[in-house]
Amino acid sequence: MLTLGIYRVVKEMDIGDNYHDWYFAAEFRIGHKVEEQDAADKEPSSKPLQEVAVEKDMDIAYDEVEEMPAFPGGMSALMDFIRKNLNYDKALVPETVVIPRVIVQFVIDEEGNILHPVVLRGLNPALDEEALRVVKLMPKWKPGRQSGKPEKVRYAIPVTFERPAKVS
Repeated sequence: MLTLGIYRVVKEMDIGDNYHDWYFAAEFRIGHKVEEQDAADKEPSSKPLQEVAVEKDMDIAYDEVEEMPAFPGGMSALMDFIRKNLNYDKALVPETVVIPRVIVQFVIDEEGNILHPVVLRGLNPALDEEALRVVKLMPKWKPGRQSGKPEKVRYAIPVTFERPAKVS
């Protein structure tokens, strides 16, 4: 199953002895209405095909692996990390949203680094940027593994914002 995000596909083609190093390259975005403006602002890769071909594995990541990536200390440590590092004006949290959270997707590489964080579902630009900032602050994760080998894995987390306390 594909998740929301930007995908680049580069496939080497074998079409005969006279044609060497041919590649099929495509770049596409899977999203929803909230991402339409963001997608409109993005331009396709302008890299020459030779550069894209060299980087053909750059954006390939598993959605699920045998051993999923883990934040140091587990899920409760991840939620504590997010809560401790969020810095925002609580007045920006919309009252009309049942659960005020931003969903952020990123790739955890073979070394546990966070790559390509993007907002899948946002609240407003200021809170979306704050969620991205906190994700970029995260320490290295324990990487995901497939067949015993570390692999890139796509991961999404909720960043929940507290509303200001109501005064009665």
